[in-house]
Amino acid sequence: MVQTMVMVDGEWINVNDTNDQANMKEDMHKVNKKVVEAQKGIVEAKNTADSAIKYADSAVSACAPGMGIS
Repeated sequence: MVQTMVMVDGEWINVNDTNDQANMKEDMHKVNKKVVEAQKGIVEAKNTADSAIKYADSAVSACAPGMGIS
């Protein structure tokens, strides 16, 4: 039997061991949840930035004729 080991948080984990597999799956699930949360935050930040750009463009367009801005 070939043993497969990977380094996780500074420790070697035997991926053939069912306890280690369960622990690794749990850790991967936790990481996935954090990634999904981060993706939501990134989308929200992008949408806020897009809205700010539209607002700024609208403000510039509104005052451009009277201020020599084109």
